[in-house]
Amino acid sequence: MATSTSAATAPLTCHHLGLRLRPRLPSLPLRPLSPSPSLSLSRPTPLTPSPPRHRALHASASAAPAAPPSQPPKPVLQGAAIKPLVATIGTGALLAPAIPSVSARAGGIFLPLVKSLCEACGSRAGDGTERRLGSWLMLTCFQTSVISSAMFLTAMAANPLAANLTAGTIGQGIGWTLWAKAAIVPGLLSLVFVPLILYLIYPPEVKTSPDAPRLAKERLEKMGPMSKEEKIMAGTLFLTVGLWIFGGMLNVDAVSAAILGLSVLLISGVVTWKECLGEAVAWDTLTWFAALIAMAGYLNKYGLISWFSETVVKFVGGLGLSWQLSFGVLVLLYFYSHYFFASGAAHIGAMFTAFLSVSSALGTPPLIAAMVLSFLSNIMGGLTHYGIGSAPVFYGAGYVPLAQWWGYGFVISIVNIIIWLGAGGFWWKMLGLW
Repeated sequence: MATSTSAATAPLTCHHLGLRLRPRLPSLPLRPLSPSPSLSLSRPTPLTPSPPRHRALHASASAAPAAPPSQPPKPVLQGAAIKPLVATIGTGALLAPAIPSVSARAGGIFLPLVKSLCEACGSRAGDGTERRLGSWLMLTCFQTSVISSAMFLTAMAANPLAANLTAGTIGQGIGWTLWAKAAIVPGLLSLVFVPLILYLIYPPEVKTSPDAPRLAKERLEKMGPMSKEEKIMAGTLFLTVGLWIFGGMLNVDAVSAAILGLSVLLISGVVTWKECLGEAVAWDTLTWFAALIAMAGYLNKYGLISWFSETVVKFVGGLGLSWQLSFGVLVLLYFYSHYFFASGAAHIGAMFTAFLSVSSALGTPPLIAAMVLSFLSNIMGGLTHYGIGSAPVFYGAGYVPLAQWWGYGFVISIVNIIIWLGAGGFWWKMLGLW
């Protein structure tokens, strides 16, 4: 018992507490523990107290320097950023033949989706993060929407105007199937190479984006299953496009197919006549296209087209070039004169017939000349921020400065001309068009 009492009354040392202190540091005085009947102190009980303050200071002094304060977390990005772009381009090309307004298709449907994707990746206009993803994505989606407009007769409102002027000038029309067949190869090549070239010369800072699939899934879940009206709309879409493709075998022209599709939507109640009256762009197109076609006819009737054609023929013919090179000169003049036009329809109405007549007079196969001018009448809209209906809305998003918009638009125009005249020329030769 004496041993137990003496052990209990003796002051505890650092040895009893299980602490190892450096010799030069004095031990801290500790109060003795009073004996307790419930605690046997015959043997020292190892304790695990918090380190004394002097030991903590020594440990912090010998530790490595503290890491700098962490930066705010950046968005977690996984999955390739090219995947949502491919999906957007592919969907735009599939919808192009069924939505004859590039403004509604690109600006009304795809621009909000692209903008949401940019913001999900931390790229917003006006706060210095435009180059993170938005600049490249906006410019690429705009340029590819212009390309998809050139691939189908019904993909842009001014395309039927070019087809009608062709029929009136060379006596041979361009049907929906012929247009699509001739444009499919150069169009697909442009849809592949234009985004890649923009990726090289105007790359985004963010190379990955996982939020696109998540956002798409959330939007689909929020929308729920297809409604009855949406199913009718989808069926009418397939009916109209099918008649545009195979209407020649059924003696159904493109206008009749469009009227049939509109009638189905009106009868089923998916679209009301009041909504049709509210489509100002469509009525504007109907009114002014009629005037443009009539104007082109009277310009030809009163000799202005003939005079212009003869003047250009003398100039280009005096260069002593083959018809291929002569046509190339005319194409460049026609294409880059679009800097002076704010509408593809206005450009077609003013210059299409004259350049088609000149091309034919210089020996270019009339159908090839008409098709090339028709295709390029869409693609030239990518030159400026006002050259086609979708340009102002994409530029207005604020992701691309004006100088870069024009500069990269010029670079992409060269790429498109090479693809459509080079690869396109070989494809048209294979089709027997010249």
